[in-house]
Amino acid sequence: MTLSPAARARLLGLGAPLLGGVLVAVSGPPFPTALIVCVFVGLALLGVSLEGATPGRAALRGFLFGFAANLVVFRFVIGTITEFTDLPWIAAALALALLAAGQALPWVVAALAHALLRRRASLALSLAGGAALALAVPQIFVWTIGAPLGRAPILMQLAEVVGERGLSVLVAATSGLLASAWLAAGRARLRFAAAALAIPLALLVYGVVRIPTVDAAARAAPHVRVGLVQHSVAPKIRWEPSAFVSIHARLWRLTREAEKQGATLAIWPEAAYPWVLPAEPTRDAGPFRIRPPGVKLEVLTGVLTDAPPPAGAEPGARWHYNAATLVGVDGMTEPQSAKLELLAFGEYVPLGETFPWLRRTFARGGGLVAGKDVVLLETKAKGPKVRAGVLNCYEDTIPGVARRVAKAGPNLLVNVTNDAWFGQGAEPELHLLEAIPRAIELRRALVRAVNTGVTSWVDPVGRVVDRAPREREAVLVADVPLLESGPTPYERVGDLGWIALMVTAIGLTLGTRKLEPPTSSESYSSRP
Repeated sequence: MTLSPAARARLLGLGAPLLGGVLVAVSGPPFPTALIVCVFVGLALLGVSLEGATPGRAALRGFLFGFAANLVVFRFVIGTITEFTDLPWIAAALALALLAAGQALPWVVAALAHALLRRRASLALSLAGGAALALAVPQIFVWTIGAPLGRAPILMQLAEVVGERGLSVLVAATSGLLASAWLAAGRARLRFAAAALAIPLALLVYGVVRIPTVDAAARAAPHVRVGLVQHSVAPKIRWEPSAFVSIHARLWRLTREAEKQGATLAIWPEAAYPWVLPAEPTRDAGPFRIRPPGVKLEVLTGVLTDAPPPAGAEPGARWHYNAATLVGVDGMTEPQSAKLELLAFGEYVPLGETFPWLRRTFARGGGLVAGKDVVLLETKAKGPKVRAGVLNCYEDTIPGVARRVAKAGPNLLVNVTNDAWFGQGAEPELHLLEAIPRAIELRRALVRAVNTGVTSWVDPVGRVVDRAPREREAVLVADVPLLESGPTPYERVGDLGWIALMVTAIGLTLGTRKLEPPTSSESYSSRP
């Protein structure tokens, strides 16, 4: 059966964004690293499908693209729900579909913005502008099209200037040029293809030039041996009071092992210490102290501490900070570093501050309170002093939080996390990939202590230098540099730099070009 040009155009208009979303998804873990090129091809397919589309059709195609991408990326949600709830598989699949639909909204915005800009701007500029606007749409789980570049850090070094989000816009611009090459003919096709190749080539050249300088600074910096503890406690056991003593004993045993391997600082994962601590610094003493007796190293641990109840909280409910503290050689806990950005629905009730009745309804037994100030945890032992800037749980995926912590002046970034809820699925690998840009943006080493993995350390270039095997007890000792260099351009201005350039480029284009409709979708409907 031969399809009419109109039917082929409709098929391509629906199939291209779906395939494009899948290709973007497979550019990340657990798929092979070589597939990072798919992020460019996948987004180019979206650009081709949007050419000539009305705003309504553009919104639909943007949704299909985002839905397909997120359906593949977050497929681990089904296993998590069926493992830890009584819901059947079909309900878990529906939850995944709802999550994918919600996470697709930024691409609806991107497609609409592209359709409007495309009337006066080039396809590459309008697609980049749409992608930039999509970055402003809140998401439950952060995942950008710039993240796959972290699998080849040499391509990500410009993040110290524009950040991961700026690189995402460059990925979109490259894909727009690829789409233009597809739609063009003759020499124009070659020009667009050459321009598309020029962007990743420029990123490669920047990496080749910049990496030796950063490596030299890291070699010259003071180093400290950090023991990253992966105690591998199953999530169903973690909050059982009957298991607290054995969990504590396991942490002590692994901490002593870290000292045997030469570590001077041990780091435990998020909320690893089983009992709740008071909010104020206290002496670490008693049979269930944090720092094991007889050891000389210091211990930084994730912990829950008491917190004052928020306004409108249910009377009598107990509230906590998801925090970290450090027990130094003086035997005292450091002032707590409380998590600044809580995870929606998982750790706080959205709009609970505005409508206290929501909190009273959905957090009746209490819950978590967000910290207000950045607190660095500083070691006191002889030798190089560590000033740890703690990024708790998903905070290492949020550039704004990392910049806020960096402005306090840490010489080491520390992530404490518990990804045990996701088992052997792809989420821990995705989490690590989204954390890599923080090391490059801020040019500091990043060490990650994760309950069941991926415990790892990332150098200031973004290379994963070492990692522990997942789903087992492990101690990973890392010899990390404590960089004291000045703030990077991204640390200083964040996303404002590339946003200003983007706004300027769009403004100049809209002010100088006449209104021109984009190429009709019919023009590419018969292409192979």
